[in-house]
Amino acid sequence: MTDKYRPATNEDLARLAKTGCAACHGAGRYSTPSGKYNLCRCVLKKHLDELAIAKDKQVMIRVGDTTPPAAAFFGSWRDYKDFRDDWFPSHWDEIHLPPEDFPPPEAILFASYGGQSYEGDAYVLFRKDAKYFEVHGSHCSCTGLEDQWDPAKVSVPYLVNMVKAMRNAEDPSRFLEDHEEGARAAFVRLVGTLARLEGVEP
Repeated sequence: MTDKYRPATNEDLARLAKTGCAACHGAGRYSTPSGKYNLCRCVLKKHLDELAIAKDKQVMIRVGDTTPPAAAFFGSWRDYKDFRDDWFPSHWDEIHLPPEDFPPPEAILFASYGGQSYEGDAYVLFRKDAKYFEVHGSHCSCTGLEDQWDPAKVSVPYLVNMVKAMRNAEDPSRFLEDHEEGARAAFVRLVGTLARLEGVEP
């Protein structure tokens, strides 16, 4: 899958800086390597849909189509924006930008955010460079999914075994147990499709 971000140029940063607030005058800790333009939190918050942050703290600009495959999202996630913002929430006093290798909308195969009461349980499956990756996240009532984005590479046989475990009433993993039934059914269908494509016995 091709990279969906590019480094922000000074022209990009100048355009974004014009939307800054009078209180902070565009000052902040995110900039181009030249340091010519800095961005305040209010600017970042206005443009979250097109921004990411690289490991060296350089601002990255999203490129390409960002239309989400709506059928991939379940539970509290209505769309890609909900999904991204829960993993990397941004508030007035704190901004969390996704890493530049955060999967674009078209890479998301399955994403569900379930749980009971104020507790949350999240699972994501995405594809990158013809490989599959999963992310698990959970939290109690006092926290969220922030700082839990940690993709792990998985295989189709592994996913098939997860589905088999789901069908076991005594499954100790309780995988997707607190997620809506539609999400569970969609995951089973997805893994079945992947198994057929990869020639794996379901």
